Formats: sequence, structure tokens, C-alpha cells
Amino acid sequence: MPLVKLALVALAFIAAPVTASAQDDARLAAVLSYADWCASCRVLEPKVEEARAETSFEGVEFMRLDYTARDDDAYFAQANNSVIETAVRNHFGSRVRTGMLLLIDLDDGAVVGEVRRDATVQDITYQIWSAAADT
Repeated sequence: MPLVKLALVALAFIAAPVTASAQDDARLAAVLSYADWCASCRVLEPKVEEARAETSFEGVEFMRLDYTARDDDAYFAQANNSVIETAVRNHFGSRVRTGMLLLIDLDDGAVVGEVRRDATVQDITYQIWSAAADT
């Protein structure tokens, strides 16, 4: 049964419209750096989706940047927002990394948090809330 729940959560994330442009009222972007071949992504993504399903995160825009093709230009082009693109580029430097959720303050473009695969759903919820409260 847990496998069915995990599959449904993953399907909901894939089927949901994914936007890479921040909402007008969003003050925080939660950006999942993802790739199909990334084991950490397959662990983290369902937890993020479970946190989203259980909690209303007002002022937070969730987005996913897909690095499956390992094409840096295509990856950053998905950001579709100069604040997010600059924040992600600055955070990663010369090498894109996947399997993490970056929390980006949309007012100043700073990465204010990074969530990795070992975080629990409760940890993820707390980190997003904390980052949103500080923006």
C-alpha cells in the first residue's frame, strides 16, 4: 500500500502543471533540482509532494528544474525568471547538482535554504515555513 501512495504522489507531481515563473504574490521559491536518473531525486520528490499535499504554503511558488538531459542551458532556461536563474547559477557555480530543493528569497535572490533527501516530510514543511517567514 505505501508503494501505491508513493506512486500516486509522484504521478500528481508529474501531472500537475509545473511552472518555472514565480507567482506575483510569491516571496519564496521552492525549486526542486531534478533528473530522472538521480536516486536522491526519487527519494526527495515524493516527500516534497507529500508536504505540499498536507500543508498550504502561502507566498511560496514550487517549481522544478529538470536536468535529465544534462544540458546546462536548457536547465537554466526553465527558470524563466532572472532572480531564480541567477540564484541557482550562483548557488551551483560551474556544476549543476540535482537531488535538492533550493529555497530562494524572491526579493533579494538569495538561496536561504537547501533541503536534501534525508529530510523528513516534517523537516521539509518546517524549513519551507521558516524560510517563508524570514522573507
